[in-house]
Amino acid sequence: MAEQSKEKKNGGAVKEKIDPRFYMAAERTMLAWIRTALTFIVFGFVIVKFEFYIEVLLNVSKSPANLAFLGYMVIIMGLFALTFGFLNFVWTIRQLDKKGYHSNLHLYSIFWISIIVVTMLILIRLAHII
Repeated sequence: MAEQSKEKKNGGAVKEKIDPRFYMAAERTMLAWIRTALTFIVFGFVIVKFEFYIEVLLNVSKSPANLAFLGYMVIIMGLFALTFGFLNFVWTIRQLDKKGYHSNLHLYSIFWISIIVVTMLILIRLAHII
């Protein structure tokens, strides 16, 4: 655990100084969420483009697999991850500024429920395709 230093301010009042490594860790976590979100978004666009190539190869107006829905849902998962990463970063910085960090379980619950809902929609759609 990082050591917190104390400074004397204005006639003996003590103000704790937060270790900057905590802020850097929050920034690294935010960058990891951005990387994950971009991976989902790019993969979603690849799926949508793959459907276009199937249509061209089979010379049909609409792909029989209808992968665009799957691609769009993966893009939405990426947007959820990006939003969650930003909200988690803001929450963490505010908690550090208040001198006490507690994990935001409600935010994590909302994120995972949204990912589960999107995954279920994808599975339902794939069940209708197959």
